[in-house]
Amino acid sequence: MKDAFGTWWVWANKPENSHLAIDVAIWRPISRMSPEDRLDRQKVNDAVARHKEPEANSPPCLGALLRSSVLISFL
Repeated sequence: MKDAFGTWWVWANKPENSHLAIDVAIWRPISRMSPEDRLDRQKVNDAVARHKEPEANSPPCLGALLRSSVLISFL
């Protein structure tokens, strides 16, 4: 089983025409890291372990909806 870093690394280095997806609970904390820190397995795994996604029943904020729309259009 891959750790968060391994999952992200495969996704980040996928071919341009790939439909490979990544869980937002992994993507979101890593996307907030500096490019240098994204190369550090321990820092990536720690950031993902600390990250908490909003509850499924809680209403999303407008900013989250807008970011999600932008992400979908670029993936």
